[in-house]
Amino acid sequence: MDTSINLAAIIGPIVMAIAISEYLNFKIWRNVHPTVVYLNGLVLLIGGLIVIRMHNYWTLDWTLAITIFGWLFILLGLARMFFPTQKQLEKSLFSNLVLLLLFLAGTFLSFKAYLSWKMPIGIVSNLRPKQFKQDTITDLQDWPKFVICRILPCKA
Repeated sequence: MDTSINLAAIIGPIVMAIAISEYLNFKIWRNVHPTVVYLNGLVLLIGGLIVIRMHNYWTLDWTLAITIFGWLFILLGLARMFFPTQKQLEKSLFSNLVLLLLFLAGTFLSFKAYLSWKMPIGIVSNLRPKQFKQDTITDLQDWPKFVICRILPCKA
């Protein structure tokens, strides 16, 4: 699970940043040189291979999104490397929906990595369970104690 959380913490914000920057700078892909497309594909291929090498888990939970992203990076990278002269996607309703889905998927992974307090992260995974009476927050005023008790030993 630690690998899943760490990869989600990396992939989520990157995918969110890519979706936003592609939406804001869509025009840069109109007259792009094939070498740039090829290099972009190479970067995607390398990233996808790293993700799949570390996390090729096909379980039916949220971690499946990481595996799917890894394989999508590989396929998109190969397509951009083998067909760098293909016409780039035009700005349309379809491309905007794809970017919105990428942004939402990145938001989901970021949430799972950074804000889902039910899952232990880093040194927290070595702590004894149930140091706080509940493993979730029921009152927003309890969140500072909850976070501190997940990191440091607290008396209940």
